[in-house]
Amino acid sequence: MLLLPFFIMCFGLCATETEVEPKRPDIDSKQIYKTTRKMLNSKQTLRLLMVSSGTKVDKSQCLISKFIGEKHGRIYRQLKTNFRQTRNKFIQLKTTMRISLRKGSDSYPYLKVSSLDELFPSLGTKIQYIRQAKPKTCFVLQAASNEGDTIDKIEHHRPGRRLSCALWGYNQTRECEMIFVEMCGPGKPINLRECTGFEGGDGGKRN
Repeated sequence: MLLLPFFIMCFGLCATETEVEPKRPDIDSKQIYKTTRKMLNSKQTLRLLMVSSGTKVDKSQCLISKFIGEKHGRIYRQLKTNFRQTRNKFIQLKTTMRISLRKGSDSYPYLKVSSLDELFPSLGTKIQYIRQAKPKTCFVLQAASNEGDTIDKIEHHRPGRRLSCALWGYNQTRECEMIFVEMCGPGKPINLRECTGFEGGDGGKRN
């Protein structure tokens, strides 16, 4: 997978499908919306913690997001790669993301995400459904389909197929990983020991 498309993927996932059939728990859309907005508005660094098992990633999976500000209801965050320097020099990339949160009327709340960096003009605006969120801990994003179908429509007409998900949060926890699996099926935890710069480099130990 090319690095640049993946770089934006966590707040605008490519519509990769996997053959899983996770349970669908009852959701509280208002609570999910409020929890995610608070985390996106926090000055605390967000980390990519887990992706769907079928997602092809490499060293660029070391991603963090830092709060910049909010204007006219839109949240601005910096998204950048963050991995340890080795003998092979990986390119450090970063961009500013403009994020709008929307409340789903009868479905999941979602994000509309776009990059303000001229390096990513072809990526356009991406839709990300918020599948679940745990206050002050983590939230699960799932890509919208390229055809514009909602999650409910895909799950009803194409049972057994799920679009890729990404888990974002402050630190890796078993509880958040289990939420991810429940909502999206098997996932692949990010090895934060391969990453650095996380305010002290604690390695994102699981609690």
